[in-house]
Amino acid sequence: MIKQQIRKNKKKLFAHLLVVLFSIFFVTGQAVALTKYAPNEEITLGDFLYDDNYVATTSDCYLSIWSPSGSLEVNNTLMTADLNGWHYYSFSGSSTQGSWPSSMTCGTGGIDLIKSDKTFIIASSTDISADTATAVWASPSRTLSAFGSLAADVWNDTYASVRRLTDATFTGGGQIASVTTVENASSSLAVAITTGTNAVNINTNSAVATASSSIGSILASRFTTVDGSIGSASSSVVALLNTAISTSQGVITGQATTASTSIGSILASRFNLVDTSITSASSSLYSLLNAAILTSSSSIGTMIGANDNGAVLAAVENASSSLAVAITTGTN
Repeated sequence: MIKQQIRKNKKKLFAHLLVVLFSIFFVTGQAVALTKYAPNEEITLGDFLYDDNYVATTSDCYLSIWSPSGSLEVNNTLMTADLNGWHYYSFSGSSTQGSWPSSMTCGTGGIDLIKSDKTFIIASSTDISADTATAVWASPSRTLSAFGSLAADVWNDTYASVRRLTDATFTGGGQIASVTTVENASSSLAVAITTGTNAVNINTNSAVATASSSIGSILASRFTTVDGSIGSASSSVVALLNTAISTSQGVITGQATTASTSIGSILASRFNLVDTSITSASSSLYSLLNAAILTSSSSIGTMIGANDNGAVLAAVENASSSLAVAITTGTN
């Protein structure tokens, strides 16, 4: 009976040690350093729990958390248990920086009680980075050669096809813009552009309206002035035209009268010449006719006295020819 109890106690002790080992090496790494979290970052604290037969158990476990000032923030609260033996509690985090003592308790006191230290630290990312860098460079056994071709493999796509930055801060100052920062900046820029555009539109509309009113007033004034000028010019043109027409009519009438008088004189002179020519021609024709008739009559009388009919006929024909020539000459 005693041996069985000893074996049972050994199993419990081994189980306790197993839980402690898991806590040290697989979860928090507290044997090396306390886990650090950023301010207001959600924190999950937990551990695996097994029974005496090394089977995962969902037996109740409780967690307590104290602030750096010593106030109890989480008071022995029941932790969530998964079927694989994982017990955990999610802490919403805090803006208070410093060391936060935490304790995980499982089992019953005096029988199978287990306590595990879950203390953590809340610090800014700058402090965490500085502490990490300081710890790395302060290590007396730091080396890359012990890892073979580690440095070369980091830049070898075969072993590290995806490389990511773990910090957004540049050595020379400034930070890499995150997606959230770019999206927020884009949203702010869009709002600023919209606001600016609306302001420009409002100012433009107002300026255009004012300019339109001013232009309308100026045009109305100019049109009124132009109408008055056109009316005045029209009256002046009409007066000038009337004067010019009256003057032209007087000149034309005078010139027409003068021309008519001159034409009348010329025509009268020409008619007088024609009359004189006709009278002279008539007198010449009359003289020629009388002479021809007298000559012809004498010849015809002589012929008739001789009772020569053939000679009379010849004389008449000659007389007619001579008369015709005389008439033609006189007429020309």
